[in-house]
Amino acid sequence: MGTSNSQADRIESVNRFVKDLSEDLKRGLLRASARNPTSPGFWTVWERVRQYLPAMPDEESVISQEDLWATIVNGMSHIPHNSKVQVGQVLANEKYSNIRLNILLRVRGDGLVESIYRMVGVLKNAGVQSINWTQLADLMLSDGSSEDWRKNACRRIERDYYGSVK
Repeated sequence: MGTSNSQADRIESVNRFVKDLSEDLKRGLLRASARNPTSPGFWTVWERVRQYLPAMPDEESVISQEDLWATIVNGMSHIPHNSKVQVGQVLANEKYSNIRLNILLRVRGDGLVESIYRMVGVLKNAGVQSINWTQLADLMLSDGSSEDWRKNACRRIERDYYGSVK
């Protein structure tokens, strides 16, 4: 993963790891859901990524991180990462409702995971080819951490969304 340990670097690496999976493992990722997020493909990617993550204080934190990263990895198997394709802009271009956007940005925990899966389904059905998963990772992985971090993640997505609404 290189010498940098930024969120953007982690997401670029995860995207590469997902692309490098065998077709069998990719199919498993495509079948994953919010209720059953893990698959052999996820565990393959997780083993490569977790060494670059900050240490987690307890087993509950590890499981929570696994679920969030499973959502990111599974989402990338449907819509690959591209740092130039801003989440808010894509949502606005695809006429994603501002009500759904507000729910996505305000819910936490399992509700956030469910909202991400729903959003990915909507965008995939609309034919979206890529999205900036770093922005979504910032939103998801800020859950339970600093309110400023979460507020900034939400603000970036909202700014791009409302700046692109036609």
